[in-house]
Amino acid sequence: MSKAGGGPFLQRLSHLVPSDAIRISRHARRAYGAGYFGHNDAEKPLAIVLPENTEQVQAVIRHCKDHGVSVIPRGAGTNLVGAAIPVHEGVMIATTRMKRVLEFDPVAGAIRVEAGVTNLAVSAYVRSAGWRYAPDPSSRRTCTIGGNIATNSSGASCLKYGMTANNVAGLTIVLPDGERVETGNSGYEVTGADIAGILCGSEGQMGLVTEALLRLAPRARQVRSIMLSYADPRDGLSAASDILRLGILPARFDYVDAATIRLCENYVPSGYPANARAVLLLDIEGLPLELDNLQGRICQAARSFREMRVECEYEARGELWAGRMKIYGAAASRGRHVALDGAVPLSKFPDILATIDRETANRSMTAATTLHIGDGTVHAFLFENSDHPESSAIADQCATAIRLACIELGGSLSSEYGIGIRTQDLLAHQYSRVDLAVQQRCIDAVQAGALFNPGKVFPSLPGAAE
Repeated sequence: MSKAGGGPFLQRLSHLVPSDAIRISRHARRAYGAGYFGHNDAEKPLAIVLPENTEQVQAVIRHCKDHGVSVIPRGAGTNLVGAAIPVHEGVMIATTRMKRVLEFDPVAGAIRVEAGVTNLAVSAYVRSAGWRYAPDPSSRRTCTIGGNIATNSSGASCLKYGMTANNVAGLTIVLPDGERVETGNSGYEVTGADIAGILCGSEGQMGLVTEALLRLAPRARQVRSIMLSYADPRDGLSAASDILRLGILPARFDYVDAATIRLCENYVPSGYPANARAVLLLDIEGLPLELDNLQGRICQAARSFREMRVECEYEARGELWAGRMKIYGAAASRGRHVALDGAVPLSKFPDILATIDRETANRSMTAATTLHIGDGTVHAFLFENSDHPESSAIADQCATAIRLACIELGGSLSSEYGIGIRTQDLLAHQYSRVDLAVQQRCIDAVQAGALFNPGKVFPSLPGAAE
């Protein structure tokens, strides 16, 4: 079964955690080995462990290291790029049972939680005290803080509040040798290297996060959501740039194209105009007089919008954003597709949208695209042509062309999902061999001979990195 010997290894492993915290059935191994885009039938986890605390995580990792067995960290398993799909036989450690709130400081605006707490649950816990957790990926109801840290998730609020890395004050980490490390504190000035910053986005290769100390943002007195619709997408993009140029910093700011409007309206009707070619969605925060002033300035900068709709949080409860935040469910209901999350400079949004139109048209495919105005994220959902016998391969080729275009336009392969196994061979187009070698040496130094989430991120192409 494995070089660990299978039976004896698993028998000892089962003694390190409660009896109901280990899964070894074929059905469980297949289920936990799956991702957003399917299964990896070549390899399944040898076992799945569901620890309840940091000490159990340490014991499992030490056992795996002693027997030369790889460890695959896992959060809620969104797995959009296969970062938690085994490519070598190993033990998967899923942190979904570690969902306690350990400490909340309402004065400092900080909260310590275990890695399995969901993103949205953090905001729900601190809401009555006047705080919230700002990063808001679309999967915030299900995705965990540990997974957010592994991929450095962001969302529509990143323009004003930053990504996960900007909102993490400290971490409890179990290193690949089983040692426990505490880093950071609730203050804003921390001496020494920014270990938490290095861990954010490392995709589980430098350790397993078991606890996180998060910085909170004050909950806004009032939130006003504004929708602006356009007959010409170029007007929408120009308006977004003009709004930012005025010094207005929306709490959330997204661009939605015509295909996404239809997709979302069919799934969760949110009042997006059916005949619009583009929509801008933005949230502004503050007191009523301040909001009135901001709304007036936005109207002046908004150019030739066709329709405007405004709602207040306490009246409409986020209806304008409902469709946009359910886009992954909407895409799944539409049919087989590839989801990607490249990034480009804001000035290159027209170019990447033109590229998406061209590449999908050349392959008789359709796409729905939304943009985060702020960090340059390009979320594109490429729908396969079901009539073509090689539709999946064609969709992957289309996604590759768009990702490479993001790099050529001065952006990156990914802004939220990570690299995983889905785009690792494209990383050599973004970084030189020297760049990749330096990154790999950092990983190797921390792993120190252990096998932590092997076969991910770094290119597998011969000669891509040394």
